[in-house]
Amino acid sequence: MVFVILLTFGVVAIHSSGLTLSFPFVACVIIVGASFVPTRDRFLKAVDPAFEMIDGTKGKVDDKVKGCEDMAKGYVNDAEGAFNDAISPMKSKLDLATKAEAMLKRIDPSIDIPDLSDIERGFDGFEDQ
Repeated sequence: MVFVILLTFGVVAIHSSGLTLSFPFVACVIIVGASFVPTRDRFLKAVDPAFEMIDGTKGKVDDKVKGCEDMAKGYVNDAEGAFNDAISPMKSKLDLATKAEAMLKRIDPSIDIPDLSDIERGFDGFEDQ
């Protein structure tokens, strides 16, 4: 098709003096424009293996990160379970101590008895991280 366009333009340029001078420039522009798509296709075909390798490597890294994330969530769940197991026998005593804290503060204002919610707040946010 490019050949037909150039041939037609060449024939017209021969019969017109103004077009005769611009024919080489116009021919170059038409040839460059016509070569963009094949050049792009050739480039994409050449770099396609590299993109496939990058995609494969990205998939492997994503799998490893997902495995690490699952393992970390397991550790957090185990730690929360161990915490709950350790705290459950003391929970009733800590609740009583928290209720008595106001009375004990009258005796010694520096007394600070940890509330269960204070301790549990330490585990908040681990799941999201």
